[in-house]
Amino acid sequence: MIRRPLLTMMMALLLAAAAAFAVARLRIDTSLTSLFDARDPAEYAAGHIPGAINVPADEAISDPDKLSAVDSGGRPIICYFGGGTCEVSIHLAEALVYQAGKKRVLVFMGGWPDWEGAGYPVEK
Repeated sequence: MIRRPLLTMMMALLLAAAAAFAVARLRIDTSLTSLFDARDPAEYAAGHIPGAINVPADEAISDPDKLSAVDSGGRPIICYFGGGTCEVSIHLAEALVYQAGKKRVLVFMGGWPDWEGAGYPVEK
């Protein structure tokens, strides 16, 4: 019988491994997704995930026409921002789904800090 703390630790390790795999897959398959960087233009210009499109959340959310004009080419959309507990990318994702009617919208919760911190390629 597995004790609860051991089971909890094993589940945490599995979740961490799954998250690491998801980030690695995102890195490899950027041609299979549309990446939306929800940060402001200055932050985007300083560095972003290669292939990401700058869609500043505050502008996009306040202008539904701008969101409707977004073309993901039929690929899933992955939104990211500053990571951690920041909810800006979540708000952008919600606006894409509820205001613009987009499907398959995901949020990369680790955001820019996790990407850059992992040493993955950066575009400027």
